[in-house]
Amino acid sequence: MPAPRDAPPPFEHKRLLLGAPSPSRRQVAIVAGLSLGIAATVATVIGNPSHALLVSMGAFAAMYGTDRPYRHRAWLLSVVVSLLLGGVVFGALTERLAAGLGAVPGTVTAAGLVVIAGVTILAALGTFLASALQVGPPGGFFFALVASMGSLLSARGIAVGELAALTLLGGSTAMVLSLLPGLRAPHGPVAKRLRAADAALGRHLAAVDAGRATSRTRTDAAMALHAAWTAIDEAGMRDSATSRALHGMHERFAATLGVESSPTPAPTHPDGRLAEDIPLGSPRRRYLLRRSLHAGTLPTILATRVLVAAAVAGTAAYLLATGRPDWAVMSAILILHSGVDRLVGTYKALHRLIGTVVGLLVFTLVYAAHPHDYVLIVLLAVLQFLIELVIVRNYAVAVVLITTLVLLVMTGPGLDPGEVMRDRLIDTLIGVTVAVVVLWTVGQSLLRRALPGQLDRVEGAMTRLDGIVVATGPQSDAALEARRDLQLELIEAVRIADTAYRNAPADAGPHWQRHLATQDAGYGLLAACWSGPGHP
Repeated sequence: MPAPRDAPPPFEHKRLLLGAPSPSRRQVAIVAGLSLGIAATVATVIGNPSHALLVSMGAFAAMYGTDRPYRHRAWLLSVVVSLLLGGVVFGALTERLAAGLGAVPGTVTAAGLVVIAGVTILAALGTFLASALQVGPPGGFFFALVASMGSLLSARGIAVGELAALTLLGGSTAMVLSLLPGLRAPHGPVAKRLRAADAALGRHLAAVDAGRATSRTRTDAAMALHAAWTAIDEAGMRDSATSRALHGMHERFAATLGVESSPTPAPTHPDGRLAEDIPLGSPRRRYLLRRSLHAGTLPTILATRVLVAAAVAGTAAYLLATGRPDWAVMSAILILHSGVDRLVGTYKALHRLIGTVVGLLVFTLVYAAHPHDYVLIVLLAVLQFLIELVIVRNYAVAVVLITTLVLLVMTGPGLDPGEVMRDRLIDTLIGVTVAVVVLWTVGQSLLRRALPGQLDRVEGAMTRLDGIVVATGPQSDAALEARRDLQLELIEAVRIADTAYRNAPADAGPHWQRHLATQDAGYGLLAACWSGPGHP
């Protein structure tokens, strides 16, 4: 059966296997490497060299908010550091509870499953919240990872207070370094989003002029404009030349949607400031959570799969007495937490397995050289830099580096590296196997409901906006909020439709014409709001 109009292009197996070109991540990589290196050096200088590398648990914060405006990034990073700190303390206290109950590896007891249950619940909750609130990469994974690390380190007798202090040191360092580029270019992230919006709009306008416009070129332009408005909102730049420029772009976009839009300039207050009539921007977190608490939403599917896979993988590793069953949990979470596409997840599992095997060999060579003190700090900082540099381009290479880094941090002097490697390999095999099985079996009924459920939400948002516009006009506060929410639902509908079609075309196909019709109707309504009565 031929693909329907505007269906998503099929995945390219070569790119999924070997990786694909990606934008430069050099600045992000530099911040990540320096965060770990500087924080570990400080910990060493103040007299804690044996545990200095544990600052990496907080330094993970450098990976968050890398493309967000600096004002919003400061708030986001403060939340991330707090959650990383809470995760470490949670893991350490959970380990203490398990020890107090008398956990015995290889036996099925409530005490022995405490750590697994704790990390599993934290992983599922973190996955749901990160997806629902649109936190962006790396999502909720690291909150579960630091909980796992905290439990292991607590089992080795390291005090909870010391773990918390080192995490806070790493997180604070990462936060400062992540915000430093803002001194040189305070509005750099906003300007980058604006350039992306201009480019996407240009491609759509060219397609319109050539008679080649599709719902996909329209959606690409809408997503870029939405991202730019969000950046302006997060940066507090609504009354600015940048905002007025984006306002003009959006009017040109609205004019392509079948409704003539007035070419008059953006409305201003008597003192010359841009009027607060911008319908897009940061959605309310309460709205994002409420819309995600339905069966068939992507956050729900992700969290369900993570919950099942983490519980099964952790329990299996525990029964096999591998020593650290939470490693199996982490392997499963890494494959499942960021997307629901089965083919993408399967290739990611393959990357995880190959990368772990090679990483174990690299770790053996490095560990045999006995790097210590500042040499080890520099080595780990370089590894962190390289991880961030390649993780988008080729996940398997990144896993090699991640495996080496984590094992160097967690494997202290005197431990048997052979035993560590064996346990890590067994746990990875368990986690990867469970993740792939869950990926292809769990959540399929939810996925079948995802597209019709999202189309219902789009139509509900249209009905709400239409009623508000009739009652109060398109520029009232309620209308502006409803316009923003409808745009969000339209963008989400494309994302869900593409995912549903790639994973279950037979189930998504019957809803495809309705999907295209709701897209046309939704954008037509938004265009009418830009050009209707009460709007310039």
